Parts: sequence; structure tokens; C-alpha cells
Amino acid sequence: SWFFDPNDNDAPLAKEGSKSELKKHLSLGHINLPFYEVKASAGDGVLVEAEKQTHLISFKPEWLNKEIGVNANDVFLMLVDGDSMYPTLKSGAMIMVNKHFNGLSDGIYVMRYEQNLLVKRLQMLPKGIIKVKSDNDIYEPWEINKENLDGTDMEIIGRVVWSGQRM
Repeated sequence: SWFFDPNDNDAPLAKEGSKSELKKHLSLGHINLPFYEVKASAGDGVLVEAEKQTHLISFKPEWLNKEIGVNANDVFLMLVDGDSMYPTLKSGAMIMVNKHFNGLSDGIYVMRYEQNLLVKRLQMLPKGIIKVKSDNDIYEPWEINKENLDGTDMEIIGRVVWSGQRM
């Protein structure tokens, strides 16, 4: 079952009962972003059973706004699993996903396909066709029709706007 709802605007910014910790971070000019222990597969996909927010990672809201161009309330963090987006995203890379993006354009997205959570490069083609590509050439690209998005089998979760990974 799909328990994680990245469009939930009421998702907590801090662990339950730690409002003083959130205030402490805000007073230092940082805000906690939710980090979900769920992996978006950069490969064939991984079955997602359940996700929970288990850690909080702090960023400066001004940096998020100025450097990344996002509002802190619109983003969350998760990990990449697999090698299909290599070398852009290595397995284990942390990605920041913007759940409120304005329209689809070429870029890297987290998407749900059937019960799999994937991170893929999407390329917009004429006539409403979207090419789903991996940066690793051993994976074949495939196509979907824009009409099939945000249905029961397929949904765009958000656009990847930042990554952090080991070199």
C-alpha cells in the first residue's frame, strides 16, 4: 500500500513533541526538512511498502529560496537506490524533491509507476509523449503518454531540485 503522501501540506516539520527543537533551529536561521526513509529506485524500481519520516535535516530557508529556488514547505528529502541514474545520481545519493513544481518540463523527477517509486529523467516530446530515460546507457528508455499521468498506475511525485552524494 502507498502510505506516503508528499502532497500532504500538513506533514510535520519536526518530530512529534519537539516544537522547542524546531524553534531552536528556526532561531538559528535553519528549518528542518522532512527526510523519509524510502528509496526512489534508479533502476527497475523497488516495491514501496511503507514510509515514515525518521530524520530531520536542517537547511537555511534563505539558501533554499535563493540557491535552489524552492520554498522549504514544498520539499522533502529521500535517497536514491540503484545505478540507472549514474553518473548523475549515485546509489545512496540524497535528493531534494519539490512536490509543488509548475508544469512538466525536461528534468529529473520522482514518479510512482504501479507500486514502484522511480527516479528518472523525463524528456517532453511532441504530441504529449514523455520519454522516460536513465542516465546510465545500459537501461532502455521508454515512453508514456501525458494523459496517463497522475492516474492510479502512474503519478509524478515531484521534481528533483538538489542532490548530495559521496564522491
